[in-house]
This record gives sequence, C-alpha cells and structure tokens, in this order.
Amino acid sequence: MKAGIKKSQGSVITFSDNSEVLYTVFSVKELDSSLDIVCGASGKEAYRN
Repeated sequence: MKAGIKKSQGSVITFSDNSEVLYTVFSVKELDSSLDIVCGASGKEAYRN
C-alpha cells in the first residue's frame, strides 16, 4: 500500500525465484485486479523452469 499500488496502472515485479514472484502477483491482484503486471524471476532455479 505504501508503494501506491491502488493509484498505479501497472507493475513490474522481479525476484530471484518463482515462488516470490507468484506470491507478489497474487497479492497485488487481490488489491487491484485491473492492474497490468509484468513479472519474472532471475535466479538459477527460475532459469531452469
């Protein structure tokens, strides 16, 4: 909420693994389902997936 999610049109989300990305995407979508989200993970495990 401090980041101003309710006022934004979209979000870019990156973390080191897929589970953190998915948790954050679902949390943000719960706050505002109309947001456009671009996400990705950059860790070694995420690369294999």
